[in-house]
Amino acid sequence: MILGIYGYHKSGKTLLLENLMDELRMRGYRAAAIKHLGPDFREDFSGDTGRLARAGYDPIVAISDNMFTFRMSGYHDLSKVISLVEFLSEVDVIFVEGFKHAQIKKIAVGDIKELPGTVMRISSVLSAEFDRVVKFIIDQIKEEKSDSARNPLGDNVFEKPGA
Repeated sequence: MILGIYGYHKSGKTLLLENLMDELRMRGYRAAAIKHLGPDFREDFSGDTGRLARAGYDPIVAISDNMFTFRMSGYHDLSKVISLVEFLSEVDVIFVEGFKHAQIKKIAVGDIKELPGTVMRISSVLSAEFDRVVKFIIDQIKEEKSDSARNPLGDNVFEKPGA
């Protein structure tokens, strides 16, 4: 499941995601997040990795014993990043924060104008609306798992090659 979270700066998007992670983890679900960063973002590659970046290597994958970081400049294709996360991880839901114009289902946070693809709105994480958001997400995850179990090869499994 892919679900966008959008709202104005300081509207509570990250707080919502923090609370959703707590709730989903408690119920046995795994989640990933893709976050849009502003134009002023600069990663802090120090040491040898920074030297490789300054030398012009692009992309760079930095790997340690317990994690890795993938750095690629000038990259803005959200669908490919989503595909990469789906390929590399086993999560039940991928939250996409800040890509408000992406053509995905999304939740509006706060009083921002509703955009195409919006499936619900939450005014505050501290409200009763939060339970409704959690229920919606879990229902969507269960529905996708059920669809996947019925048709493990995808929607086009019966399509003839070249059709």
